[in-house]
Amino acid sequence: LLGVPAGLLALAAQRGRKATAVLLSALAAGLILAVALLGAGRLADLANPGQGTAFLRISLWRSALEMIREHPWFGVGPDNFLYYYGDYIQPGAEVDRWLSHPHNVILDFWVRLGVGGLALFVMLLVRCACDARRRVAQCAGDERAMAVGLIGSAVAAVAHGLVDAFFFVPELALGCLFGLTWL
Repeated sequence: LLGVPAGLLALAAQRGRKATAVLLSALAAGLILAVALLGAGRLADLANPGQGTAFLRISLWRSALEMIREHPWFGVGPDNFLYYYGDYIQPGAEVDRWLSHPHNVILDFWVRLGVGGLALFVMLLVRCACDARRRVAQCAGDERAMAVGLIGSAVAAVAHGLVDAFFFVPELALGCLFGLTWL
């Protein structure tokens, strides 16, 4: 719900304002169609922070923030979220006790690697954006299309990472590192 629209918007932005406007109109039409087919009540239930998926996600983020508050500098270590999470789980969220990551890229880097890991992630994003911009400006034809596609996939991955895994899964790390290496 976040990744695909964000990636498409990044691709449309490379084409200009008209393409972006067309895509935004299509996304708005898709949202209206979803409300018509699913009903506004169903979508409201999905976004209700007091119950269901939204409640569990917010509880998970609160737990991760508490973990970070107690371990800000070095985090809890790579792949240790699962083992610490039980000590920080919020009341009512026990149904998802065995989660291995905080479902947010910023919290994930910070809770695993500490403040230095988060800083490294931010520097990596900035470097990627600068390199991608330069690559698109310098290239033409198939090489430019590849760069634009990688930009779209990177934006989609980061947007998806705001609510799920981004990097610390082998196949996701491989995809991210491939894109960064090519750019």
